[in-house]
Amino acid sequence: MLLNISQLHRLVTKEDGVYFHVHKILGLLVLSNFLFRGYNWITEGNMKFDTSTDTVGWIAVHMLLHVSSFQFALPQRRIKTYNVIWPEFRLHSMIFAYRSLTTMAIMWLSMVGSISTLTQVVLRGALVLSTMVLADMVTKHFRSKGLVESAETTMRTNPYPEWFPKEWVKYHNLFYSGSQVLATMQCLTSKDIACPFVLLVAIQTAPFCMTLVKKGVIDQTGWHVYYTLALGVSYLYGNFGARLGTFIPRWLYWALAIAIMFGRFRLDLNKYFLWTLTVLFHTSWVVIMNVNV
Repeated sequence: MLLNISQLHRLVTKEDGVYFHVHKILGLLVLSNFLFRGYNWITEGNMKFDTSTDTVGWIAVHMLLHVSSFQFALPQRRIKTYNVIWPEFRLHSMIFAYRSLTTMAIMWLSMVGSISTLTQVVLRGALVLSTMVLADMVTKHFRSKGLVESAETTMRTNPYPEWFPKEWVKYHNLFYSGSQVLATMQCLTSKDIACPFVLLVAIQTAPFCMTLVKKGVIDQTGWHVYYTLALGVSYLYGNFGARLGTFIPRWLYWALAIAIMFGRFRLDLNKYFLWTLTVLFHTSWVVIMNVNV
């Protein structure tokens, strides 16, 4: 079930009404921003992020959407048969959305000349690593309360519909995991402020689609379909839309990304070891090669 229109009325809740439906209003603003930027990309080849304070204002809107979600009561434990939001996921979603939004803010400061390119690169490297720490702290907190099992991960233990072949689940989860690596690489290396923005399409689609699952608007199949399509937006923009490239050559970007995936998913190497090396290498490359510094 990809869409059950008869259940759309269930999206209007008394909980949000207490706060003047602020979450829905922010959600509509976020959706309109996605559509506006996408329209400009398709028609003009440019998402129109500039040095004006409008960019900062839209960053704030996307941030506030996550803050407003904390008014809603959630099941304390993850429901294993279908995807609905639970507290660990809500915080993870916020953390990784804020990684993209903070990356945009740092890039904007560099665009207006408030910080140097080198300072931007150092801050983004620190942001990538600190985001991992925060996400792990959240998981550790809920595990200590017995609300998250030790084998659970936010994405790789997603429930799938019963008809979905087990072998496909393995490769589809690998796609999700690989997409997380590439998203981190974009936050670290991209010179185009629209790149971290398009990552938000998937990050902020995931919890919205979980709400649609909860309300019966879509089912578990629908969640995976829409989330996969949302991830596809990042791939489309990264390969056909990004205008400014990355601080490192494209071949090196892919070499590092593939090395991280191989080290993490095949050799089970520590992610902090892999990403710390990558951040240090990336920063060193910018300094040694004098990339726009």
